[in-house]
Amino acid sequence: MTISAIPGRAVPACFVALILLLASSPAHADEWLGKDKFYHFSASVTVGSGAFLGSAYLYDEGTPAAWSAMSMGTVVTVGVGKELYDLGMGKEFSGKDLAWDVAGGLTAVGLNLLIWSLAAD
Repeated sequence: MTISAIPGRAVPACFVALILLLASSPAHADEWLGKDKFYHFSASVTVGSGAFLGSAYLYDEGTPAAWSAMSMGTVVTVGVGKELYDLGMGKEFSGKDLAWDVAGGLTAVGLNLLIWSLAAD
């Protein structure tokens, strides 16, 4: 199995979603490289890897593309949930935080697909 087994429309769809999220980002002092962005990225790598491995374990008859979709779905759900929580606490919804969440999720998927393909050889 190779990384090219990921559906061709998944990556462009992630970028379109990312652009839409960024367009909705508030124009306050939410910096692209603020210290919280590292936490969003690293938490998303962790959540995405756990979701990928968990779905591979629970659905061993599935495909790496399905496990990748479960991973990204989990990362986006957790990220949006966190931003909605922030919104409920009187903070602003941050598209930049979500962008770092998506970047972490894509990193997790890439690393897990690489490991899976190396282990399958």
